[in-house]
Amino acid sequence: MTESPETVYKFRSWSDKNGKRILTEFELYLASPKDFNDPFDCRIPLNYKCLTESEILEFAEHLSRKKALSDENRVALKAKILHQLENNIDAFQDMYEEIEFKSYDNHYGVLSMSTEWDNILMWAHYADKHRGICVGFKEEKLLETGRFGAGGTVNYPKSRQYPTIHPLEGDGIQRHFKTTHHKSLDWLYENEYRLTKIFRPPHIPSKEERRVRFDPSLISEVTLGVNIDPEIKKEIVEICSQNNIIVYEAFKVESKFQIDRKKVDS
Repeated sequence: MTESPETVYKFRSWSDKNGKRILTEFELYLASPKDFNDPFDCRIPLNYKCLTESEILEFAEHLSRKKALSDENRVALKAKILHQLENNIDAFQDMYEEIEFKSYDNHYGVLSMSTEWDNILMWAHYADKHRGICVGFKEEKLLETGRFGAGGTVNYPKSRQYPTIHPLEGDGIQRHFKTTHHKSLDWLYENEYRLTKIFRPPHIPSKEERRVRFDPSLISEVTLGVNIDPEIKKEIVEICSQNNIIVYEAFKVESKFQIDRKKVDS
């Protein structure tokens, strides 16, 4: 992980009722991986094929002991797991990937942000073609709330190879980060920073439970898009003024494929 940024940014469309909630309700949404537009995101599984012969026995013992079973049934389960691993590890890999990914969908809540406010593509893709807003959050304060889980910048491996997650690796934050904080090199332009919360099983959060309210003091700034509508600008400036939030307005830099911003008087 690289050094954490001081400010992290969320791009939102003001024409979308859910997008507006970031300022009208001071609310952020912890998304399920099943709703992502990238089919590889949070789809890095444990690699059972990397188990050595001796580790297969250890893993079968480990997995069977995770179940609340009688000694007799645990021995039977261990024998079944050993048989699957030794005779058809491809099928075992496929079966457990399906189980893992369903668990990620049910229990992971992900808040995707960026380390840049002036990313032209991010404005185009996530802020209504520069008609929306970019909200800057104090990264340290977000983490201190404890309501959004662990945070860090996303890795984009140049080799396009999945990171190896060993089945006997501890169930700690580094293991989860291998799944949640590695994406295809194609997404490098997003310079993503994300926070990931784990809703502990067996509880599966509803959409409403994935909505997290926050104090306005977590916001360091709001930037209005280049194409912001004057009436929307007025509405946002009023909200920010009431909550002591600094507002900027983006503009196109002359003769360059670049945007800059200036402070808006409240």
